[in-house]
Amino acid sequence: MGFKEEISALLGKATGLDENEVLSAIEIPPSQELGDYAFPCFVLSKKLRKSPKDIAEDLAKKIKASFIERTEAKGGYLNFYVKQEEYAKAILEEKPGFGKKKESIMVEFSQPNTHKEFHVGHLRNVFLGDSIVRMLRNQNYKVIPANYLGDIGTHVAKTLWCLKKFHADEKPDKNKGKYLGKVYMEANKKVKENEAYKKEVSELLQALEKREKEITALWKETKEWSVKEFKEIYEDLGIKFDTWFYESEEDEEGKKIALELLEKGIAKKDDGAIIVNLEEHGLGVAVILKSDGTTLYLTKDLSLAKKKFEKYKIDKSVYVIDSRQSLHMKQTFKILELMGFKKEMLHIPYEFVSTKQGPISSRTGNTYLYEDLKERMKEKAYEETKKRRTDWNEAKLKGTSEEVAKTALKIGMLKIDNNHEIIFDEDEWLDMEGETGPYTLYTAARIHSVFRKGNVKDVEKPDYTKLGTSEDKNILRILEKEKENIMKAAETYKPSMITRYLLDLSQSANEYYHKHQVLKADEETRKARLYLLKKILESLERNMELLGITPLEEM
Repeated sequence: MGFKEEISALLGKATGLDENEVLSAIEIPPSQELGDYAFPCFVLSKKLRKSPKDIAEDLAKKIKASFIERTEAKGGYLNFYVKQEEYAKAILEEKPGFGKKKESIMVEFSQPNTHKEFHVGHLRNVFLGDSIVRMLRNQNYKVIPANYLGDIGTHVAKTLWCLKKFHADEKPDKNKGKYLGKVYMEANKKVKENEAYKKEVSELLQALEKREKEITALWKETKEWSVKEFKEIYEDLGIKFDTWFYESEEDEEGKKIALELLEKGIAKKDDGAIIVNLEEHGLGVAVILKSDGTTLYLTKDLSLAKKKFEKYKIDKSVYVIDSRQSLHMKQTFKILELMGFKKEMLHIPYEFVSTKQGPISSRTGNTYLYEDLKERMKEKAYEETKKRRTDWNEAKLKGTSEEVAKTALKIGMLKIDNNHEIIFDEDEWLDMEGETGPYTLYTAARIHSVFRKGNVKDVEKPDYTKLGTSEDKNILRILEKEKENIMKAAETYKPSMITRYLLDLSQSANEYYHKHQVLKADEETRKARLYLLKKILESLERNMELLGITPLEEM
């Protein structure tokens, strides 16, 4: 039982309030001067018919425990000061652990479209989904990470049309994904300029959905170009999927569902198309089958939603999809509900990534391709590392630079809350100072350096009275929040909370190192500070793992 729980029990006994109610009200004050824990007595004012100030003063006289150094009534709050030795011991010796296995959750994320380029905008989804998977697994959920590729539809038809009409004799031998992206941009431009081309694209899409031999062969060949490139990128980033879905596999079942909805009266015909009127639910009108008989994203999402639960026996389905698809997801969930398919499904929306030149878009050509971006950031990290590490060989310089670049991207993408747009800035994200990925890596590497310099092989539990400075207390207060922070981050699907914790701990750890001697301190203080550094390092690396970051021992 932690101090918050013990204080809740004491307050529950003194006030008659439910302990869980008290526990949810207990706060960690914003500064050490206000204590280690605080209870707002405003919640008791109505019940006791006394002012919060008087209630706090009365409780301060009643609450006593061996671990409490003192209590203090201040501004309607009852502040608790825990004995420093007890406080340090409890926090540094607590072991992580989250009990029994929980429900089964499928997390669908990434979802790139084939026949397009993989750009920096895709990375937010990839990193967000992967970290959600890691956080949920940390909390003992059974998690199935899934990818759903858009391998059919108008965008594919445009690319195939442009290939056949203008590039029939070309066969790229490398960078095939980039080649398809350029063809797609060209197709958009040509279709926009010539109305007649729209009909040709539509006819090709119909032929593709009918799986006519010639176009299907070209589709399969070029689709494989994209999928191969995607898999190489995922491997490079350390992203793993347990299952892969493809839009093309949901066509037939989606059409069956559309016809079933029509038969049941949930859907109706409108100018040859099949629609579901969701206006009474505030969700407009959803088209589930076009007048030419071709499917839409919605058609296939209805099919896939059923497949997930029926084939994989999951308890919950989570979709990591950008906020521009919020209406689409609400329509999908509502139609499934009207069908009688009432399962737990959740959309995790996020805002898009922009550059200083504007929103990233394959259609307009404003893209930062992952392949190009990675090489550029690696080169910048390489030059910076080489300045500091003149004794390192080429392999070590390149390996370190690659991890620095990937960490810069992950922290840059994940430190911003899902609900806020990201303005991508590679130079800012690679900075060794401030709230960046390289800074967190440097913090962990610096602690490893201390242990190497001191030839420290193992650290014993210390005399906790030696951790009595305000900086010690500040570190302890941050470490105390770790377990609850991870739990809340997983519950709310917000990796930004993990990132914020990492950045706060990194900053405080570096400030601590600047202010206090470790290896040159007296023997008992040295042991205590090394033990504290060990716990900081463990926490940093534990939280890095939740974001898919590989710690470095040297930088």
